Amino acid sequence: MGSKEKVRQYADFKGVTNYELEKICKLTHGVLKSGEHFRTDQLKNIRDNLPEINMDWVIYNEGEMTKNDALDEVNDPSEKYEVVNKDVEIQHLKEKIALQERTIEELSETKQFLMDQVNTIKECKSKAS
Repeated sequence: MGSKEKVRQYADFKGVTNYELEKICKLTHGVLKSGEHFRTDQLKNIRDNLPEINMDWVIYNEGEMTKNDALDEVNDPSEKYEVVNKDVEIQHLKEKIALQERTIEELSETKQFLMDQVNTIKECKSKAS
């Protein structure tokens, strides 16, 4: 199991998405989905932002997923995760709103196009009569 798969497993354990964990660790979006292992700078970000994760487990597959002294912290999510989760949720909602606004604009354009087509057909019918 590669180090990225282990960190994804940790995200599942914590009940956060890969995207949320990337934000917490200040990693590039999508980095958890590509390849098997992290670069050194990425490992440092993980270590610095997830103090409860056992880096020996991530890198060398030694020991448990979490550090023993951090078990209480793991079972009781910190305020840091709550703040990041809210920020991530806000970002997701903003993206949804932007997508819905684009959909509304496209539907309005389609409606106008169809109304123009109906008017053209009516004009043709009146000329033919």
